[in-house]
Amino acid sequence: MKKSNSLIENNQGLAIVGLGVIGGSIAGSLKSKGYGKVMGIDKEENTIEEAIKKGYIDSGSIYPQEMLVLADIVIV
Repeated sequence: MKKSNSLIENNQGLAIVGLGVIGGSIAGSLKSKGYGKVMGIDKEENTIEEAIKKGYIDSGSIYPQEMLVLADIVIV
């Protein structure tokens, strides 16, 4: 079995709370490095839609409980 040097495994669900400058940058960086399942939580639906359009996240919601139950890791 190959040992991973990453603290985050590609098959884990990761939720980012807040998709502003910092949260959006973290999401975009993870996706650009090939991380699999990135979810976003934000109070503005248009921010979530824009992040999906840009490829920063795979899915998102204005309702935290919808994403948090699917996440293995949460970044606040």
